[in-house]
Amino acid sequence: PTRVIQRVGRINRIGKKLFDKIYIPDSVKSINGPSFSECTNVKSIYIPDSVKKIDGQAFEECTSLQSVRLPNGLKEIKYGCFYNCKNLRKIVIPNGVQKIGADAFAGCEKLEIYIPTSVRKIGKYITLTDVKKIYCQKNTVAYKYAKKNKVAVEITGTKRTQQNYVA
Repeated sequence: PTRVIQRVGRINRIGKKLFDKIYIPDSVKSINGPSFSECTNVKSIYIPDSVKKIDGQAFEECTSLQSVRLPNGLKEIKYGCFYNCKNLRKIVIPNGVQKIGADAFAGCEKLEIYIPTSVRKIGKYITLTDVKKIYCQKNTVAYKYAKKNKVAVEITGTKRTQQNYVA
């Protein structure tokens, strides 16, 4: 079943419901704390561009989660946001995100992640055992991070966009 969140403003916690898809409406502006933590049946989440803030640990331990659509306008992926989402396959960090917090993707061993040039800081613990591959442009913070931490990296051309990566 699909769950459409019916709240205005912010989401604090939905609990361990048995939803496999979650659609967050445009009325939501922030996702607070571990709102979706341990929602082990959720496979996909749609987050609209109206959401400007997602707190740390928001989706930790969502072990069935395979896909997430992150909003444009997001500035930071906070600590532990997708911690141990071990079935997360692909994620596109939107242009404009400047920081990826520590442990944001720790334990996401199947993950292929596109990191844009806007990212200026990456926290600890995105290692080869945590993600499968990082896609980024050469000589960016993401590229240097991948090389330093021995993470598989694929260089994207300057004309390659987020949309091309997702396709």
